[in-house]
Amino acid sequence: PGRSGTLGGAVTVNTNGSLAAGAALNSIGTLTLSGNLTLKGSALVNLDKSQAQSNSVFNVSGVLTNANGAATTLIVSNLGPALVAGDKFTVFNKAMSGGDTVTIVPPVGYTLVNNLAVDGSISVAPSTKPTLSVVKSGGSLTFTWDGTGGSLEWQTNALSKGLGTNWTAYPNGTNGVIVPIDGTQGSVFFRVKQ
Repeated sequence: PGRSGTLGGAVTVNTNGSLAAGAALNSIGTLTLSGNLTLKGSALVNLDKSQAQSNSVFNVSGVLTNANGAATTLIVSNLGPALVAGDKFTVFNKAMSGGDTVTIVPPVGYTLVNNLAVDGSISVAPSTKPTLSVVKSGGSLTFTWDGTGGSLEWQTNALSKGLGTNWTAYPNGTNGVIVPIDGTQGSVFFRVKQ
């Protein structure tokens, strides 16, 4: 269950400072601020879609401002079931001035859309799978993919087996990796892991 609290007057969260709503860092809560809120540090937000209140909420009566650009962070943790694309969480009860520059630190495996300057919310972005491209040149293959990050994985199997589940990281498998063609392998499969 959620916890609630109230802070009176103007509140400034300085650089290296944090603000959380809830009695513990692993709970959902509501923090009401009866004055202005100026963020220069971090706001900690918990999500749990299985609860009646699905996320930490900051209700600000006064002006809500990001005063530190991208150095201000919203650190998000998921305490509940898996998130899906389109899930929306209203973190602040109003739009945040300068909210579009807040750095969102999402739970591992998710990308979040920053709507803080629009309506005080964040939402789960659709997952995007990279498109793998292969170019053969002489006795090698060059693998590239769109997007950032990711690493090349591979597996080699007997020709009669085909594709299995034994994926391993390809050595130095960063974008643009060159792989020599080995005709002694029965079958070789490649994929990009994000």
